Amino acid sequence: MCDRMDILHHGLHGYVARCCSCDRFQVAFGTTLMHFEEGGLRELAADVRENRAVFRDRICIGEKAFLFDADAPSMRLLLCYAELERLDDLLSEALWMHDVLQRVRT
Repeated sequence: MCDRMDILHHGLHGYVARCCSCDRFQVAFGTTLMHFEEGGLRELAADVRENRAVFRDRICIGEKAFLFDADAPSMRLLLCYAELERLDDLLSEALWMHDVLQRVRT
């Protein structure tokens, strides 16, 4: 049961938190709430970062063209490039903070 969460990053478009009991991550982005193990979160972050770099100048900012697996087999995130940038920033900041907290605690 998630009774205490470390907020790793929060902002206008969502937040990322880690449960202190089960070590799962909760990602709220837009109107979506997802849960991930650390490996799954890092995989999503890497996919988002790669797509952001590859398609920087090749796509209309508002076109919904990026599809990512979410935390359930029947759920996908469909994002435009502007949303992709916001999600990348959110995940990057959260994982950076998580890594810092891991170093401090050990």
